[in-house]
Amino acid sequence: LEIANAQESSSVSRKGLAESTKAFKKLGDEEKMSEWGPLLKKYQAEIDSLTKRSKAAEQNFLRSYTVLKDVPEPASLLSALAQETSALLQMKANHDKVVQELDEYKTEFQTLRNQDVTIRRLEEKIASMEE
Repeated sequence: LEIANAQESSSVSRKGLAESTKAFKKLGDEEKMSEWGPLLKKYQAEIDSLTKRSKAAEQNFLRSYTVLKDVPEPASLLSALAQETSALLQMKANHDKVVQELDEYKTEFQTLRNQDVTIRRLEEKIASMEE
């Protein structure tokens, strides 16, 4: 907001200075001598205003720079994050594979237990037939 106001003020001031300069050029030699001082003061005021704006801009830039200079390089952080993400995705894939294998082993174990029960029954049946 402050910058926008300064820009608007500078633009208005420049237009006024341009108009004063055009009016000065149209004056006669004697009138130019009497109007030279006030026109010079207007130019000096414009220069002072521009110098003030320039210093303010430089101070704002330096303030921003001092805040940002200590911020770490984002490329290295992003690279590390990408590596960690890749490792996590690999771990997730391995996890899914192990879970699938575990399910298969559970199914196989259940089948083996059923077979074991069947074998025991058959052994009992054979034993009872032998008696």
